[in-house]
Amino acid sequence: MEQNKILDFIKQPLIVFLLKALLIWFGWMLFYGIIFKENQINDPMTKIEAKMTAFVLRQMGYDAKLDEGFTKTLVREEGKQNELYISINNKPIIGIASACNGVELFALFLGFLFAFGGRKKLVTFLTFGLVSIYILNLVRIIVIAWVSIFDKKQADFHHHYTFMFIVYGYILWLWHRWTILQNKTHKKSTVVNE
Repeated sequence: MEQNKILDFIKQPLIVFLLKALLIWFGWMLFYGIIFKENQINDPMTKIEAKMTAFVLRQMGYDAKLDEGFTKTLVREEGKQNELYISINNKPIIGIASACNGVELFALFLGFLFAFGGRKKLVTFLTFGLVSIYILNLVRIIVIAWVSIFDKKQADFHHHYTFMFIVYGYILWLWHRWTILQNKTHKKSTVVNE
């Protein structure tokens, strides 16, 4: 009798979702923390974003470039990270760490989708979500770099608060859209089956 109650509890949709999310999170931490981060596989993505940031700043009229000679390896709580610098007039204005490249945002977005489940328009939604998160993250880096030209304290504030709210709010909105899309599909299939 007690075993049936436990089984019924585990089969509840929220519990299934939370267990899947926990497994995905654990898998991501294992993959990213041991394999991905230590082998510096994500550094090329950071470099691409740094180059694109410098390119956009040049289009805005600044003498911006990725300063290949000014790179630091940071030791932080979450491990080693390389930080690439954008320079204007040969003066470093902003460092872009590997944690800023959006890879963890992709994992957060994908983890929810896989934990929630659903197949309706999965490839289209995944593609749209990943591309739009990448673009939003790139815009975030560009704006922070631009603001840091004028006021580093403001840039730091926007980095830690404004853009965190915007980027995570956007991912939350994407998740919301995904649940609506999947619930519409579920309701349609329920009506057909009745």
